[in-house]
Amino acid sequence: MNIVVAVDWRDQSQSALQMIIDLYEPKELTLVHAVNLGPLESYPLAPLMDKEPYQEFENAKQRLMDETRQHLKQIAVRAQHDVPSVKQVCEAGGPVQVILDAIKSNATDLVVIGNRGLSQFAEFAMGSVSHLVLLHAACATLVVKGAQKTTQRVVVAVKGPDDAERIKTWLLAHPFKH
Repeated sequence: MNIVVAVDWRDQSQSALQMIIDLYEPKELTLVHAVNLGPLESYPLAPLMDKEPYQEFENAKQRLMDETRQHLKQIAVRAQHDVPSVKQVCEAGGPVQVILDAIKSNATDLVVIGNRGLSQFAEFAMGSVSHLVLLHAACATLVVKGAQKTTQRVVVAVKGPDDAERIKTWLLAHPFKH
């Protein structure tokens, strides 16, 4: 089973990673960390800046990318104890697009993402990466909410017989570890 796990600096992504390792025995795990540089990515005044401030700006972007790669590497080292193959993707860009691109390029069976638990208003105002990935991913999606706990029961929403058959087929093809 090929699984993509979206990670960031928050505890929710660590919970999502641990939960998937507890639930399944993935053959391959791809850890994806998107660095959203926002206005730093295409600074409109860069051509007008003096050389020294522009260089400081470029150095700050590079330090952020280096720190993120190091963080991702630490997570990968921990995951390698349980998974035979762990890949790392660290790219600058919007998190939703970086995650969706990783799903497409890795023949992904399942994408796992943590959820911060924003209110409906906050989700509407700020957007929700987990919600957008859930809507647009071309594979099964597991959204992990809160701290990692021992899984005792799984609830699956089913909308009609066709949906039930797809879910049954998927669960039979990808059984839980325990």
